[in-house]
Parts: sequence; C-alpha cells; structure tokens
Amino acid sequence: MTSTVSWPKGYCREHFLADLVQRENLKRVAELGVWKGRTFLHLLVHCPGVEVIGVDAWEYHPERAGVPGGETYEAWNMPGLEKHVREAAKPFGNRAVILKMDTAAAAMKVKDSSLDLVFIDADHSAEGVTRDLNAWVPKVKQGGFITGHDIDWETVRQVVASRYPHYATGPDNVWWVRND
Repeated sequence: MTSTVSWPKGYCREHFLADLVQRENLKRVAELGVWKGRTFLHLLVHCPGVEVIGVDAWEYHPERAGVPGGETYEAWNMPGLEKHVREAAKPFGNRAVILKMDTAAAAMKVKDSSLDLVFIDADHSAEGVTRDLNAWVPKVKQGGFITGHDIDWETVRQVVASRYPHYATGPDNVWWVRND
C-alpha cells in the first residue's frame, strides 16, 4: 500500500509519531528498537505527559549475518549508544522507561491492552517482525495504533502486508494500522 499524502521536507518518523500521539491524545507508547534514541527522545521532548517505553538489547547479533532483514550491528558502538540514550532520558524521570532486553521478553513485562501505540523498529527479519507483532499487538488497547518503520524492507513489508493488508504508510517508511 502506498500513501498519496505529500509530506513536508524533513518530516520524519519521529514527527509523524509525535503528531499522532498529540492528535489522538495518546498517553502510553512503546518503541521497539531504540538504537540511537532518535524517536524515543523526540517523543519524550515533544509529547509532555506521555510515558514512553523504549526497548533495545543494544547487543551485537552475529547470528543474523546473511539472514534477509537481519542486522548484526557489529559496526555500531552499542554500549555507547545505550549510554547516550540513558543519559539523555534522565531529565524525563519515570516518563522514560528503558528496558534493556529482547523485545519478546520485554513484552512480558507490559500488561495487555495497556498501550496506546507501539512502534516496531527492531529485528527486521521476517521472523523478528512476526515475533514482535505476536508479542506486542496484545499490549495495544482496542482503537490504539500498531506502527513500525522500514516498510520499504521486503521482509517487513511481507509480514505487515500479510497480517494487515490495508496498512497505511507515513513519511520516512513508517507503516501503521489502528488496532480494531
């Protein structure tokens, strides 16, 4: 599915999500795959009063080498990225919840139907996207939003399209559906 909306230059996933959170008066969101903290921190800054749960293992994954959609993250300073996000999140107190763990394990720490939105941007392999959808969709309230990034990746698109044939797209390769 493609979007017919023209997005302003520089309008990226974090802007789209912050606007969605504000427009829909959402109060509790989760981001899977925090990485550098770009989206996580943007939501904390621009959505006062919103609790943001950020989930990332900040680990290398050599076992994903050669797996379609799998990334090893070996070229990234994962401990440094984690430290940056934790430091930047400190001023937001208990509104910033950081879970350093596998996304499926983190889902078990979140009550079903307690989230207004989940943003999936972690393991991009078909298995990883499927696992995250299975683990996190039950956490989203009816009427909430299931969103993700990198719909331009074949592995992500195949899984999302098979589960949500009428998904919508936003800027910066964001995809989303309402949890009805």
